[in-house]
Amino acid sequence: MPSLFLETEQMSNLTSGLGQLCLHLGRELVRQKPADWELTFLLRVSRQVCSGRR
Repeated sequence: MPSLFLETEQMSNLTSGLGQLCLHLGRELVRQKPADWELTFLLRVSRQVCSGRR
């Protein structure tokens, strides 16, 4: 099973270009993820809402 680890520390500042890139890249990766892939995102606790979890 292929896996992808994405460090998204820059999402701590969603007003920056890197913050927006992390946010939209993460959403698109989840949307287009092949069934056999495992995605792992490193998020700050305060940003877990962006991942769909609380």
